[in-house]
Amino acid sequence: MKTKPGKETSLSSFPLHFTDGISFDSLAAWAGEAVFQRGRAYYKSGRVHDIALASKGRVLATVDGTRRYSTMIFRKSNGELADACTCPYGLRCKHAVALACACLALSAGEQAIPLASADDKRLLDLEIASPDETQHAGDGPSSQELEDALKELSKEQLVALVLQAARLAPEVAALCPGKAESDQKSVLAMVKDVRRAMRKAEEEPGWDDYDGNCRGGSDYEPVRKKLDVLRLAGFPAEVLELGFDLIEDSKSQIEMHDDEGETHDAVARCMDVVLQALRDVDWPMHEKLLWAVDAVLADEFAVSDCFWEILRETHAPAEWSPVADNLLSRVAAHDIQGYARRALIDMTAHTLAAAGRDDAMLDLHRQEAVHSGEYLPLVKHLLEKDEDREAEEWIHKGMAALEKKEPYAAERLRACLLDLRKKQKDWDAVLCMQTEDFVGRASLEQFEACRRSAEKLKTWPVLRPLLMDFLIERKIPWSQDAWPCQNRGKLSRFHEKHPDFTTLIDLAIAGKNSAEVLKWYDLQRKTGRGYGYSADSVADAVRDFAPERAIALWKTLAEAQIALTKPNAYAAAAVFLRKLGKLMRERDMTAQWEIYMQTLRHAHRRKARLMEVLDGLFPVEKHVARQDTPRKK
Repeated sequence: MKTKPGKETSLSSFPLHFTDGISFDSLAAWAGEAVFQRGRAYYKSGRVHDIALASKGRVLATVDGTRRYSTMIFRKSNGELADACTCPYGLRCKHAVALACACLALSAGEQAIPLASADDKRLLDLEIASPDETQHAGDGPSSQELEDALKELSKEQLVALVLQAARLAPEVAALCPGKAESDQKSVLAMVKDVRRAMRKAEEEPGWDDYDGNCRGGSDYEPVRKKLDVLRLAGFPAEVLELGFDLIEDSKSQIEMHDDEGETHDAVARCMDVVLQALRDVDWPMHEKLLWAVDAVLADEFAVSDCFWEILRETHAPAEWSPVADNLLSRVAAHDIQGYARRALIDMTAHTLAAAGRDDAMLDLHRQEAVHSGEYLPLVKHLLEKDEDREAEEWIHKGMAALEKKEPYAAERLRACLLDLRKKQKDWDAVLCMQTEDFVGRASLEQFEACRRSAEKLKTWPVLRPLLMDFLIERKIPWSQDAWPCQNRGKLSRFHEKHPDFTTLIDLAIAGKNSAEVLKWYDLQRKTGRGYGYSADSVADAVRDFAPERAIALWKTLAEAQIALTKPNAYAAAAVFLRKLGKLMRERDMTAQWEIYMQTLRHAHRRKARLMEVLDGLFPVEKHVARQDTPRKK
């Protein structure tokens, strides 16, 4: 961990109380265990450097990741920890965790660190990358303050300022009126510049090392900046053409990169610029809408979701109607199937509804139900229009047609029928259907649904024992003499003859009956029937009732993960070890906890990554961070 003074060479002690309430536990909860472990590994490997204090108690640093990122952590007005970073991951990234770990070390050592210079480039990078997170805590003036200041300058001063800005950022010259607008060669040069950046990004390989750290990847940030320059220069149509090409060309990059979605997010940030160009372009509104429709339909990885912003806005029906007609002609002309057809039909229905052509939309769905077996959209729209009778007719048609070849689609139609019976307040039929669902796929949620309906009929005291008998002895509820409904269910598919231990344990946990939790859990383990229940959930449920059982379960879970000898498994083990350590310390078993930790360390002393995880279990940083001496210039 290195620090480097800026132009302001004065030093400052660490911000008073900045790290109060921050611990490894709280960081793991804040960022998630996996991100926390990666961030702490970044810190331990010395990737955090050039730490400095900015105004308002913010801490700034450079963190080496896929490339160098500017990272900041600060406190919100309510005291909560917040961050900003130039990486594509978003908030609460591993780089912010790495910086927070460094802050804990600096605070423990009470070391002085340099103040950031007012013109620190990283502050500008952060403001560009995430203005919403840094604007309220920024050093520079707001947009309004800058505008007011510029209005006070003379013409000569403004010219000098623009010339100076152009020297610092050559793109500024492209924004000057009269230059690019009158010189088509410069426009072509700018477009080529964007295409070169796109080609470079698409050719960059991406790969992960065995520790899960992305060592390469596609850098689309230059593409985004160059697209924005082209847009600001007054060429939104060119930006739109390039944006559509980017959607198509980036597919292979997104598909082949295993980089936690960084490539996807980087391309999506470019699309934000393209969306603004779509708003700027001097086209009729229906042409803008059609462009947005085409972009969404061409997109396989949801990088173009920002265009739904304009597609969900209210526009005149006359603007939507030409778009709907265009899509209807595609539906008629192209016999495409699968996902592409469903996307086209859904978009066509959306545009017809926006155009106020509800009858045409329903006709489209009726045709599609017959043509492709897509009954659900039709049923949902009929129910929205209170056309309950026709909706029920299509539900029964669809269930009969799909029951064998697409059972999941048939189940969704049956769920619509259940909603219709609730709407009709036919609670006897509702309860019968819910009990069928419970028999077919028992769960705590289905049990509670039956309870709510039975209470409306005042039959819960009779029904509950029947449901429990089904879980334990597999007796069909509606075949019993005590069945309280007029309707009787149809035998659903279920093959298990043994008790439903999973649902029985779920019910015991929900009822806070720890003895029943252990009873059913132990019986399941003894018989070996069904799927093993989550030992972690059982330990959570019985930690106060039977702490020795919870301790044993968490030890077993943690050691099983450690035995896998993988960094991700070590992070999973840390979750169980945190719970284990907290419970043992609450029970005055601190000495036993420390002995257990020493045993783990000795047994796995050759696993360096595991040792780092064990070091980070609780917020006691025993070492003091070393401040490197600034290198001589």
